[in-house]
Amino acid sequence: MLYEMKKKSDIKYIQQYGKAYGAFLLHYVLHSICGINNFFVFDSIEEFKKIEGRLPKIVVLRADAKIGDKPTLGVRGRATRKTAVADYINDVKEHNPDGVVLCMDTDVENQNKSIDGSFNVYFDWGKKVYIDYLGAGFDVGGITKGEDNHEMWQIDWNNLLFVKPNDMNRYRTYLISDEEYKKSAERKIKFLMKNNKCNEEEARKQVPETYKSMPPSIKEEILDKIVFEIYSKKDDLRKLGLKSFGVQGMIRGGELFPVEINRMERFIEKDVFLRNERDYEGR
Repeated sequence: MLYEMKKKSDIKYIQQYGKAYGAFLLHYVLHSICGINNFFVFDSIEEFKKIEGRLPKIVVLRADAKIGDKPTLGVRGRATRKTAVADYINDVKEHNPDGVVLCMDTDVENQNKSIDGSFNVYFDWGKKVYIDYLGAGFDVGGITKGEDNHEMWQIDWNNLLFVKPNDMNRYRTYLISDEEYKKSAERKIKFLMKNNKCNEEEARKQVPETYKSMPPSIKEEILDKIVFEIYSKKDDLRKLGLKSFGVQGMIRGGELFPVEINRMERFIEKDVFLRNERDYEGR
């Protein structure tokens, strides 16, 4: 199997995969800020070799699986050179023999911009909008995996169109303390040393010692380019059956770089699987 976002005939197959379909929805709904030029779904090095020459030096890889099947857990997404794709495929298959790889061609990764933070903007349509944020040096995996959160906002639907960047903190429900941030930073440094195979000095350069709140410019970007843009496309979202969903991504070079529209069914499937695994282990 080898599916490509730009091939219309492949979309019906891409819809079967959680993260891949989320990336397609992002490209469809928020095309103006979607940095994804194209993406492929494959499950073998032979399939990757067929499209390797069409990809840039750096690609974004994410482990995926069919919606409703066993999710591919334990394999974190990464930006890497094409020479490392074979190892990533092997890692996916070790965790889930039925797992696949989502391989994205993006502009921002090849510009080598630093990670200025990450976000998840979650819409509970007609009720509330939730915004989660991690500071500089932290990728979005910290939010989606429930490992970290530095700042959170909750906006009632009736107030949504009246929110401005300079009064967003009226809706803030959480701000990490200095003490808790130090713990968060140490966890991230250890993660970078283990997974990125860098030394402690290199890891500490990537993670600020103190937390800085979300900049006003990013608040404005999130409101204008995600919250209000999504709200204006309510008819399109209704056709797609999107009622409870989030837009997640990172901030690179002071700009938003969303990577996926995540839907509730993905997390329900994952949660059910995890509960079943725990029940089985307890027998």
